[in-house]
Amino acid sequence: MAYQPDPNGCVVYGASKTMAEKAFWEAIEQTKPPFQTSAVLPNTNFGPILDGGEGSSTGSFPIKIWKGDTSMMNFIGPQYFVDVRDTARLHVAALIDPDCNGQRIFAFAEPFNWADVIDVFKKINPEGDFPAPPENEGRDLSKIPNEDAVALLQKHFGQGWVGLEESLRENVKGVDGLKVQ
Repeated sequence: MAYQPDPNGCVVYGASKTMAEKAFWEAIEQTKPPFQTSAVLPNTNFGPILDGGEGSSTGSFPIKIWKGDTSMMNFIGPQYFVDVRDTARLHVAALIDPDCNGQRIFAFAEPFNWADVIDVFKKINPEGDFPAPPENEGRDLSKIPNEDAVALLQKHFGQGWVGLEESLRENVKGVDGLKVQ
């Protein structure tokens, strides 16, 4: 699909990530480096944006929706999210924990869809005028092997995943002009 005429950008991106990880593991097998290697595999990242701006990539999507732009709702379907702080914590854990050597660490906190995002927005700003989510968007029913990732968060940071509500609240509160309770 990624090599067809007029490919879908999400398909190309996903294929490139898959090919990059495959090349990484092949290089590890061939070179057998003297240091620890692992792969942290984050899905859609939400959460605070450090520069206080509107962010980029998936971190910008909640802000755009908050402001009424629904274009990404057709671009990204139901899937898993992870808070950007959990992604960072898992990278640290992968570096310091010898049990992570050779592991694929799935940074997939919980599934979400755009109706979930809109519901959270209405909860944190009841007066907000938010767009309707796509009709019949469904749910991601995938079972992701993320148990090792949450165990690493608990072992090294004393907590599990940051939930969707907290992640979205932090995602939009740093942007000028946005009212968040």
